[in-house]
Amino acid sequence: MIIVGGESGPGARPMHPAWARSIRDQCKAAGVPYFFKQWGEWLHDGQMTEADRRSLRSPRQHDWHDEALENSCSHRVGKKAAGRLLDGVEHNEWPMGGRRRERQGAARGVPGGDGTLK
Repeated sequence: MIIVGGESGPGARPMHPAWARSIRDQCKAAGVPYFFKQWGEWLHDGQMTEADRRSLRSPRQHDWHDEALENSCSHRVGKKAAGRLLDGVEHNEWPMGGRRRERQGAARGVPGGDGTLK
């Protein structure tokens, strides 16, 4: 099982979604349960809704100057506001009895989505 999450607290550094996606995809290929715990203090621009953008209070942002990282930015919004959706899906896989299984009370975010990797 792999648990992925961004840093929280005063010195937290941003996490780019490409990193979380890469780990998710590797877990899927290897049949390993993947649990996305949190973004931490920072939320990437590509993960934000229009409502998130309108409610931005902090001018703190981190610019990603790299074509592989989409020349984008992350905003410091706080752990609670950043949430734990990766590409609109809550990933809650948890090992149970030696088999890949979703943790009870799982997935939100995508209509018809079940939070598991397909």
